[in-house]
Amino acid sequence: MTETGFGRFIDAATVQFERIFPHPVARVWRAITEPAQIAAWFEPMSLDLAAGGAWQMGTGGGWMGTITVLEPLRRVRFDHAAGRPDCDPGGYFQYELEPVVGGTRMRFTHHLPGVAGGLARDPNGVAGGW
Repeated sequence: MTETGFGRFIDAATVQFERIFPHPVARVWRAITEPAQIAAWFEPMSLDLAAGGAWQMGTGGGWMGTITVLEPLRRVRFDHAAGRPDCDPGGYFQYELEPVVGGTRMRFTHHLPGVAGGLARDPNGVAGGW
């Protein structure tokens, strides 16, 4: 595992960031699961917030897939769609939340197995973009 001031590489295909926000878990949960909230800090996203529900990020196609884990107020995992050129099969991103003194700890993990040389050398800047 390689640590940086911004995040850590769990392995060549997985980057993880951990942050503490001065907000209750319910507020952070809305920021990562409600399309209007996501669009305010990232980019447009549509999703069916249910295990097995579809999601799509960005305009004009973007990334898409299925929500494979949904534990409200605790964890949500967005798996990448298989067969899409811009979505690695086996790839996912996941948010985990836990209450801490003064707010919420959020752990964000992105696994992108198809990047040649690993995320640290990602030519598209996915790891650095987060």
